[in-house]
Amino acid sequence: MRKLVVPLLVAALAATAGAWCWGARRAERAHGAWQAWLGQALAPLAVEGSYRRGWLRAEATTRLRLPPQTDAPGEAVVLEIRDHIAPGPIAWGDWRAGPVLAVVHSEAIAQLPEGGLPLLRAETVIDAAGRATTRFVSLPWDAAVPTPALAWEDVRGTLRFEAPSRRLAGELVASLLHVGGPEAGVSAHGVQAHFEYRESRHGLPLGELRLRMATLAVEASEDTRAFRVDGLELEQSQTLHDGSVDSLASLSYRALVRGEVAHAGGSLELALRQLDAASLARLVEGARASESASDDAGALTARLEILAAIPKLLANAEFELRGAFATVEGPVEFEGSVQLDEGDALSMLSPTALVADARARVPVVLLEQEFAEGLRETDPTSVDSRAEARRRLASLVERGLLVLEEGNYATHVRYDAGRLEVNGQPVRPGDLDTLRSDARQAFLARPPG
Repeated sequence: MRKLVVPLLVAALAATAGAWCWGARRAERAHGAWQAWLGQALAPLAVEGSYRRGWLRAEATTRLRLPPQTDAPGEAVVLEIRDHIAPGPIAWGDWRAGPVLAVVHSEAIAQLPEGGLPLLRAETVIDAAGRATTRFVSLPWDAAVPTPALAWEDVRGTLRFEAPSRRLAGELVASLLHVGGPEAGVSAHGVQAHFEYRESRHGLPLGELRLRMATLAVEASEDTRAFRVDGLELEQSQTLHDGSVDSLASLSYRALVRGEVAHAGGSLELALRQLDAASLARLVEGARASESASDDAGALTARLEILAAIPKLLANAEFELRGAFATVEGPVEFEGSVQLDEGDALSMLSPTALVADARARVPVVLLEQEFAEGLRETDPTSVDSRAEARRRLASLVERGLLVLEEGNYATHVRYDAGRLEVNGQPVRPGDLDTLRSDARQAFLARPPG
């Protein structure tokens, strides 16, 4: 019996050591693949990595280095991710219910001139198929370095990455996210995010993002520029069909508060359809090359590559924009679309290749008020800018450029095959010049906001 025990024990130890060596090598390859993917996804950043294998555990370090801008020289910002890896299939010291490729405990640290600042801690479990699940939690931070000031509270979430299919999904929640400077700041409360993306054969991200915020507040040194948005929701998706990419985005909010005035909700939708996928991938690659170029010649070559991709990218493209938001005076509504003629990639350069359509409705009181304020900015000596605004708007109605509809000014503009129509009537050059002049005088002279 004793003669059998010793060989069996040796065999068991050899099998365990062999399994651990297999798991350690697989974990090292998986970590290298992760660093390679990270370097591709974050092309503007310099990604550096090291891996040190031990007997029962391994350690790895990944550094993301953002070089200083050429117009603002200074020290590079470095984010360091330190991983403590327990290779599978047993993961000594990190027992799991089933076999795993590795269990990784990570810490992200911002390396600043003042020293290292811990940002978050995470645990990643990589299964035998190469699927990684990461759960992370942030450390509270409220710091004035680096400028601008940053602060966050109770940030946590989950990431899921599948190396074979190159899928990335996750959720994030945060009680507070804040970024601020000397004159302005932005704070988000009650943040919830969900995303799920995969990489197409062109190297483009396909999937969806949903983001919700209980409150988004913009603080400013001038009270007139500060506002708060309640119940903000943002959704974005990108899909691929027959070699073309469709990108959809929508934004909505429950209320907008500015000063002591609260407005009801609003929404905005944007759709980009029939974008050539190969050209879009070429444009994205050119943008990455431009960001990472080490000299002016490389940056110029990358920008020329971007310009060369645009005609085919937009050859059959369709754009749609639709929005509505509430004001004290009533709802403002608008929608528009642009379609480029199918055919030769360079046909978009022809004025007859474009079809555009736009509609808008604005409450009479609101448009008269905005028009009058623009006139006052242009001519402070004006005695009765409100009366002058009404006169000019009435002139636009008389010429058919505006239409009165149930207490609203409305207009419908269409451009098709080189012909411009407003409210079904062709626009004469003189009317167009007058409209442009009135708009410039009423609005362009006003300060932003």
